[in-house]
Amino acid sequence: MDSALIAYLLAAAIRITGLPPVPVEELPPFVPLSSRELERQVCPDAGQGCRGIVAYFDALHYRILYRDSLNLDEPFDHSFLLHEMVHVLQHR
Repeated sequence: MDSALIAYLLAAAIRITGLPPVPVEELPPFVPLSSRELERQVCPDAGQGCRGIVAYFDALHYRILYRDSLNLDEPFDHSFLLHEMVHVLQHR
């Protein structure tokens, strides 16, 4: 994932929440996964109940999982990652 996009999303998450900043180098890795693999990783026992998941902050393994079909050039798709960045700030 583009480091400029990550820095932009981090700055936005800090500005929106007012939470203390996290250095970019201390952010969790962003892991792109197929929709099916994302569902399997996040909620393996949920069956169809996890079908709509797009991104997830996995605090246990300190990583952000997201659908590999996200268009990282689209601001709408950035919103899913921004949401997970907020969870990272809350976690820290």
